[in-house]
Amino acid sequence: MKNKKEIFGWAMFDFANSAYTTNIVTVIFSLYFTQLVVPENPETGVREFLGLGAKTLWGVGSTISNVLIIVTAPIIGAICDFSSFRKKFLVNTCLFCVVGTAGLYFVNPGAVVIGLVLFVVSNYFFQISESLCSSFLPDLAQPEELGKISGLGWSLGYMGGLLALVICFPLMKGGFVPENSWNLRLSNLATAGVFFFAAIPTFIFLKEHKPGQELPPNTTYVRIGFARVCNTLSHLKQLWDLSVFLVVFLLMAVALTTVFSFSTIYSSEEMGFAAGDLMMLFIVVQISAALGAFAFGFVQDRIGLKFSIQILLVFWVVLLLGVFFTYSVDVFWVLVLLLGVGMGSVQSAARAMIGLFAPPSKTAEIFGFWSLTYKLGGIFGPLLYGVIADQASHRWAMLFISSFFAFAFFLNLLVNEKRGREAGKAFEETLALKAFPS
Repeated sequence: MKNKKEIFGWAMFDFANSAYTTNIVTVIFSLYFTQLVVPENPETGVREFLGLGAKTLWGVGSTISNVLIIVTAPIIGAICDFSSFRKKFLVNTCLFCVVGTAGLYFVNPGAVVIGLVLFVVSNYFFQISESLCSSFLPDLAQPEELGKISGLGWSLGYMGGLLALVICFPLMKGGFVPENSWNLRLSNLATAGVFFFAAIPTFIFLKEHKPGQELPPNTTYVRIGFARVCNTLSHLKQLWDLSVFLVVFLLMAVALTTVFSFSTIYSSEEMGFAAGDLMMLFIVVQISAALGAFAFGFVQDRIGLKFSIQILLVFWVVLLLGVFFTYSVDVFWVLVLLLGVGMGSVQSAARAMIGLFAPPSKTAEIFGFWSLTYKLGGIFGPLLYGVIADQASHRWAMLFISSFFAFAFFLNLLVNEKRGREAGKAFEETLALKAFPS
């Protein structure tokens, strides 16, 4: 294992940024926005703004930030690879996210436009910083340790999200009502504080590992970023295993983001969970996901990343089949526990596989494609599930989503772990540095 302090600093960013995903995207601000910020139409009793419902507006904000990531993440990564500004970009995008998160404190009920703008900005910089931090993974571990280190980070991430929620839980006790809006807005400041202070070890210990190149005359970093991305895309045949695995990850992302989005709704509407049950569900999933990511990281390094992912994909297919056939609440709780274990493990393994295949001089760019792929899955998966759930039922929608894990399993059979790793090295030697300039 390489520098343990640096690994700790890197893993702490997963711990830090999970405060944002938990409190802003998943639990507190998302509910505050849809239940208080968007005004209620006195005639219809529906919360809407400019003819759009509250949930639609929240979806619009998420979609805008995801589209921005899809358009820019690989280019920003390519610029960072060329200039070795990864850490500078990481620190700055983290700080922009923290400031944007703190700014949500000023979003009073009715401030729909300000709330959406600040959410889009903070969510965009959160996702860019997450991608950049992940790109350091290949620099911190030997190939045979990638699973363990990735699992450590993912495990700490779930713990960080849970801690941030516990800190803000007293502010939620008054409920999502106008009288409690000050406490709910205060939770944004608390979340920003947790993110910032927990990320300090990252700022201190994480280092740049590659020398940057000077900006040549009569060009710009943006042009260089485009050139490097185009270079990668034009030589995808030489990165065959990486390219195929990104498609595998896209199929996984369609299913994973859907499960994340609809697990609480499924639990409520199909299994009859009350509000207290849903909070307990969240806690159980966070803890089991942390344990699963950490423990399975050691297994991945022993049996290989590809084989680990194949096992996990089968696990997910069987798990969702179990959800489809289960009507017992007690059995469902067991499946929830297993869901958490699988959630942390499969995401950690996929990140490690990307790190294994990425050419050393293009890690930030490749992890930009990793982020892009995940966001594409997040656009299509929940939409497909919603349509099927409305036309048939939640159970049939969940069964349909399981097919994406099955397709990912069969496509991943084409991936050769050793060949993909060697291809990344060969690409580095022959083509990567020719992108711009030579």
